[in-house]
Amino acid sequence: MVRYVRFQIPQQDPPTVHGSVAQVTWEISGNLETDSGIQTAKAQEVTVLTAPDIKPGRSLAALTEEATFQRCTLALVLVNDVIGAGGYLEGELRARMESTDQAREIRMELHSSESAGDRKAEAVRERVSLESGVQLTSAEPYVWAFSLPVRERTLPSVKGRHTTVSWVLRAVVDTNEAPEPYQVEREVQVFTST
Repeated sequence: MVRYVRFQIPQQDPPTVHGSVAQVTWEISGNLETDSGIQTAKAQEVTVLTAPDIKPGRSLAALTEEATFQRCTLALVLVNDVIGAGGYLEGELRARMESTDQAREIRMELHSSESAGDRKAEAVRERVSLESGVQLTSAEPYVWAFSLPVRERTLPSVKGRHTTVSWVLRAVVDTNEAPEPYQVEREVQVFTST
């Protein structure tokens, strides 16, 4: 005898997460009891995926982050800020300099932040160098196109009561003249469904 059962996962419940501190596991279990009193139980772990939360019709301005500093202005222009695991975050980093700076490195970084209860963990998950050892002047605007991979086995974005996972895409312009690197960042959503 075969019986089919459908379960609906509540939308507010978190998906499967296997991070360094954030852990959410789902399991389906079944019990069978015969008329003769024999009981059999079976359990199987299942993976609960997340779907993208895309807001249609967003303008280029809605996908742009800017940061202004004394010596430069940075703009991070994304193709999309919602990405599936195994995909690519793509866009442009734009810079307009107010004075000349010697850039040691211009790079893109993808940061994760996990929390579960009072435990927290942060990490740089991906990093791509766009250019290094270049002199930046006020004579022209600079544009660097980028394509940053998001690994297939990446944690999904989660905002739960006890568990959160968030992702930030950060552009960094590290120069000799400024004491701290110039940075502009944007929170991005990572989903795991296909």
